[in-house]
Amino acid sequence: MKKKLQLEMCLTIGLMVLAAAWLHFSFELRRGIRIVTARGFGDTATFPILAGQVMLFCLVLLLIMQLVQWSKAKNAEEGIGDVTKGDLLRIFAMLAASLAYVMALNAMGYLIASIAFMAVSLLLFQTKSKVAIAAVSILFPIVLYYFFTAVVQIRLP
Repeated sequence: MKKKLQLEMCLTIGLMVLAAAWLHFSFELRRGIRIVTARGFGDTATFPILAGQVMLFCLVLLLIMQLVQWSKAKNAEEGIGDVTKGDLLRIFAMLAASLAYVMALNAMGYLIASIAFMAVSLLLFQTKSKVAIAAVSILFPIVLYYFFTAVVQIRLP
């Protein structure tokens, strides 16, 4: 059972790599010749990008389900409790927070979006100390921002 799950997880990860490559080349297609469709919806790369995103999303869900199944099989052997619904909710909440962070980067800027994302992440990881949440959420993005802008000289949004 464990070897079958490990093989399935390896295949899923391999397919995720192929889906990521598909997305990469789809975005490269967008840089090429742009032909607007008859109805004006998107361009030649719209549907390949959409297909790649759907594939990647489904593969991530499949990998999460396989990890939960593997965890249950491993815990049954070792006599450890199962993955709780709260754990699964935290995983999906973290995925939603990551998506919101990526979407908020351009609208809010790096510093504000990163501070909010770090605070939400630490709360999802059940950090108890409010001082630690505030310190890490504020200091870490500021230090990274300084490093990228002053040391490496890369402009952040």
